[in-house]
Amino acid sequence: MITDTEKALIEQRFGREIRYPADVDALHYDVLEATGESISVNTLKRLLGMVTDVKQARQFTLDTIARYVGHDTWEAMTQFAKEKGNSDFEDVESVVVASLCEGDMIELTYPPDRMVRMRHTRGDECVVIESVNGKLREGDVVDVPHLVLGYPLYAQNVTRGGVALGSFTAGKIGGITGIRITNANDVKK
Repeated sequence: MITDTEKALIEQRFGREIRYPADVDALHYDVLEATGESISVNTLKRLLGMVTDVKQARQFTLDTIARYVGHDTWEAMTQFAKEKGNSDFEDVESVVVASLCEGDMIELTYPPDRMVRMRHTRGDECVVIESVNGKLREGDVVDVPHLVLGYPLYAQNVTRGGVALGSFTAGKIGGITGIRITNANDVKK
């Protein structure tokens, strides 16, 4: 069985609370779609504490859950869960945007001298607050599922003034060189 903090990370990525068997069925398909790996519904129920069973989850299953949430391994995910919220700023190498809290700020830098600051709104969606030397503009709404240091910024959809502009890639050469997350609660202080 997983901890409440680990369950919260899964629910953030999933986009809703997992309370009923139907939620676990939907989670099964979401994990399969996101990772290409299948975890049985019964295994997910055991992990989430909905079924009491003494079976220990296989490492492959735990690592698949970690990849679903945006981490390379289960150990990396559990370490992240332990440290989450202990500081005002967090330098990270990989971020699943849907796992952030509403209002969290994301600041990205990429070559040659670009910076974009976004506010997380919901799911994969962010609103651009500031853009320096780049093509994104203040007020643009972008769908960004995952940010990875060293890889390009890929927005699945960009909407400007209510008009869909399509997908957008930035930092094709050199990738994202900096990712900084500021917690929404810390911004309000």
